[in-house]
Amino acid sequence: MPRINPLEKYSYLIGSTINKWTVLELSHDRRNCDAVCMCECGTIKNVNVYNLINNKTKDCGCGRKKMLR
Repeated sequence: MPRINPLEKYSYLIGSTINKWTVLELSHDRRNCDAVCMCECGTIKNVNVYNLINNKTKDCGCGRKKMLR
C-alpha cells in the first residue's frame, strides 16, 4: 500500500483558521508534519499539525499573557 504524502494529506489546512492560528504553509521531516502558522497577535510559529487539528494548541501564548495582566 503506498504511503500518503503528509503535505498532500493536510493541504486542505492551508489558509484556514483554527482557534487563533491561521495556517500559512506546511512542512515535514521524517517524523512530524508542521504547519507554519500566524497567530491573531501577529506571531509566526511552527505548530505540529496533530496538535493543531486536535485543539491541543490554541494560540502562541498571547491569551495567557492577557490573563496575567
